[in-house]
Amino acid sequence: MRAVLLAAALLGAGAFGARGVQPDPDAPVTKLDSAAVAQFLAGLGASDPAVCALAIDFLGAGIYWNRDDASIAALRGQPTNAVEWRQRLSRGVDSPAVIRRLEEELRATNACVRRTAAVLLGESEAFSARAALRTALAAEDGIAREAAALGLGIAGDSADLERLRTALGDRDPGVVRLAAWALGRAGPGPATKELVALLRNPDPGVRRAAAWALGQEG
Repeated sequence: MRAVLLAAALLGAGAFGARGVQPDPDAPVTKLDSAAVAQFLAGLGASDPAVCALAIDFLGAGIYWNRDDASIAALRGQPTNAVEWRQRLSRGVDSPAVIRRLEEELRATNACVRRTAAVLLGESEAFSARAALRTALAAEDGIAREAAALGLGIAGDSADLERLRTALGDRDPGVVRLAAWALGRAGPGPATKELVALLRNPDPGVRRAAAWALGQEG
């Protein structure tokens, strides 16, 4: 299951990153050196072959997996089950057992696993998946609340707008940042006043998220 979670993390790359320092999009990009490439290749080599194949699919512009010549350009020995995993991951989870596991993983130490759990729960149309995210948004653990805000933002359910608006006052800046992002996806609407106030927040990630969210309205 963890291999599947790691693979699916790559499918949710459009949202803000995990808790911690956020990269500056305007900063110059440092080119890869041999040590960085070696580390990357070592990580891929240690992973499940299907996970490795999915990771490579999403390198760069992320277009390699859906090319009509992809099967022709496959190398000997490439895993054939990567396509099956991609299809299964894109359909949304609905199994109660899987949803319970994903709910547990919202508290995982590994940020990649937390992110993947949030993405899969957010993309699910099952009521229990949405309930799991709502419960986690009220958890004592800040990293669980942060992951829940990400999942609810992906779900885009108008019923959660007031919950996310309340989360803008969370004591954890990571939660506030993701709540602002989630509201921005829906258009800030009734949370505009709170988002404007966050433009003066001492945390730069929160300020950036608030500015981005305000820019989505209209």
